[in-house]
Amino acid sequence: MDSPKALMDDFIRKTEEKAELTSSINGVYQYDFSASDHGVWSITFENGKAAYTEGETQNPVVTIKAKFDTFVDFYQGKLNAMSAVMTGKIKIKGNMSAAMKMQQFL
Repeated sequence: MDSPKALMDDFIRKTEEKAELTSSINGVYQYDFSASDHGVWSITFENGKAAYTEGETQNPVVTIKAKFDTFVDFYQGKLNAMSAVMTGKIKIKGNMSAAMKMQQFL
C-alpha cells in the first residue's frame, strides 16, 4: 500500500466482508501517521457501518500512532503488534481493548 487512502479503502472493504464483527464496534478510531508526513486519519464505526475521513477528530476511542510504513507492515502481518508496541514503533493512546478489536479485521 502506497498511501493512507489505499490502506483505509482496503480496511473498509475488510469491515464490509466481516460485517458481523463491525456491528459490535462503535466510536472513532484515529490513526496518526504524521511522523512520516502521511497525516491523521479516522475511521468511524456506527450502526454496523464504517467510514473514514482525513484529519483529526475530537475524543477518539483510541489513537494509534506510527510511521505509515510501520503500520502497513503491521496491517499486512509482517510486524507483530505486541512487539511493535513494546518497542515503541506503534503507540496506542486510549481504550486498549478497543484497539485490540481492530486485529479481527487483519
